[in-house]
Amino acid sequence: MQEFRFERKISIKRDIREPRFLKVNNTLFPYFAVPGTNLIKFEPEETMSIYLNDKSVWSRPEWLFKNTFIPWRGKIFNNTPTLIGYPGGDNIYSEPSDLIKVFWYRTLNGKNFEPFIENTPVILTGGVPDTDIVKIDENEYIAVSRNELGDEDGLGSKICRIKTENQVRVNCISNLKKYDSPLPDFDS
Repeated sequence: MQEFRFERKISIKRDIREPRFLKVNNTLFPYFAVPGTNLIKFEPEETMSIYLNDKSVWSRPEWLFKNTFIPWRGKIFNNTPTLIGYPGGDNIYSEPSDLIKVFWYRTLNGKNFEPFIENTPVILTGGVPDTDIVKIDENEYIAVSRNELGDEDGLGSKICRIKTENQVRVNCISNLKKYDSPLPDFDS
């Protein structure tokens, strides 16, 4: 039987969701979205994080992204910690909804972010909030996105090949199946 130990309670008197973990150097960073004060509505405002320092002490919650950013996946690529997410969830279910931009960031310290692919912060645009990415070759990745909002390709999912050699190229195909919260079951 596996045992768990209580680590830290986070209470900011607001709704918090989408906890995502990322190890940066030897520090663990849980990131989470702060969707506001109304527990019934989805009104994301910002992203916060805490971290576990080398003395096994948790920090106080800190604000990171101030643009309705929803952290979706924390992953390591090429020994670099990355965070995949999207802003704009505040109008995700309104009519008509704006297209979502999926950002792919890297970080050296868990607090400051820049594009993982130089000069290319936005990796996908469409009705695709929830996205995960896996590496398949030195300069090639596969992204799977739930196309929940619909766009020129309709609803369902998008499966995209991202090539980063020389210039960034993203080619997607649509699938009528909707892959909720895509998450591959293997390490990239």
